[in-house]
Amino acid sequence: AIRICREVLSALAYAHVKRDFDGKPLKLIHRDVSPSNILVSYAGEVKLTDFGIAKAATHNSLFYKVKGKIGYMSPEQAKSESLDHRSDLYSLAVCMYEVITGERLFVHAGLTTSADEIYSQPVPSLVKKVGVPADLDAVMRKALALDPDDRFQTAGEFNEALTRCAHRHGLLIAAPELAGELLGACGPTDQWRG
Repeated sequence: AIRICREVLSALAYAHVKRDFDGKPLKLIHRDVSPSNILVSYAGEVKLTDFGIAKAATHNSLFYKVKGKIGYMSPEQAKSESLDHRSDLYSLAVCMYEVITGERLFVHAGLTTSADEIYSQPVPSLVKKVGVPADLDAVMRKALALDPDDRFQTAGEFNEALTRCAHRHGLLIAAPELAGELLGACGPTDQWRG
């Protein structure tokens, strides 16, 4: 989970600081960071896909009002409030929480569920739920803060916190190790498409 998240954070860090040809920040927001848009190859490479609903700050279309997958949107995105790159970081934290626990975080999120109903539930402690180190739980609590000002402010800051935590607990792995985990979980690669 940490390896995958760190790789996606690298992609988001690149996108969030992307500039146009005149050097002005584009202020890109992916707006749909969710499991279906995070791909892991058989070699353990991680890719963030589908920037199809990404929005630059210069885009004013109403089409972009609320786009994304329910249950992975940040609170501000679900409420149609203005959002920035920190919304993507929240969505990635939801994905990471689910990889760690093997369970959906917002189980009851649906088309008829209000944002207030979804986000009023406390996030269960990862220490109690699956026995992760307390400092990883603290990183996740910060990443899943309801108020964007209480979250990590950049993808780099989130990545640094994860890296330090993983280093302290011997949780850093490379792409070949992730590939091995996939083989163990999914079986031989020639059977993946079946």
